[in-house]
Amino acid sequence: MQLQVLALVALSLASLAQGIAIYPYAYTAVGSTLLTPTQQQYYSQDALGQYAYGYAEPHSSKHEMRSLDGTTRGAYSYRDAAGQLQRVEYTADDAGFHVAATNLPRAVQSNSEPAESAEVAAARQTHLAAHEQARLRTADPAPAPAPAPIADTPEVAAAKSVHLQRVASEKLRNELLGSAAVAVPVSIARSQVIVPSVYGYKIPQYYNSGFYYYN
Repeated sequence: MQLQVLALVALSLASLAQGIAIYPYAYTAVGSTLLTPTQQQYYSQDALGQYAYGYAEPHSSKHEMRSLDGTTRGAYSYRDAAGQLQRVEYTADDAGFHVAATNLPRAVQSNSEPAESAEVAAARQTHLAAHEQARLRTADPAPAPAPAPIADTPEVAAAKSVHLQRVASEKLRNELLGSAAVAVPVSIARSQVIVPSVYGYKIPQYYNSGFYYYN
């Protein structure tokens, strides 16, 4: 009787160990520990390279799929050492690997600008002073004052006066010529009678002497 009981216990343990070997493990911060058997799992694949697989159990789950264009998308969740449920979503495509998770550190949003230290303020003032000096060196110089007009010498003044007098004289002459009446020749038509010449022919006279003569 005892032998039969021991045999049944051994068979039960062997079947349990064989079933446990196919179940996934739940990972914690301490180590890998088998918690519960898988409640649901699936897997599918075609000849074009597309696939989808996943599993779900009370403490963790995962699903992943690959589309025809080669993009892989997936997500998984688990409970950490503190018992908090963490979720991770990821995508792998031509642009790289993208991940978003609930346990990733996030940047702290601050509306106030950080105050400058004494070293930063001194460096800023030095930079601004050097910039102002460089601007003054490269600035356009002030325009030079225009030269004062040069006074005419006596010779130049005399020549200028003679020239102006000639200009005034020529102007007056042109005005007088423009206002004077100019005789316009008028053509007179003349008639001339042309008498045609009259040509006559002499008539020979006949005499009894036997000779002809012309008058």
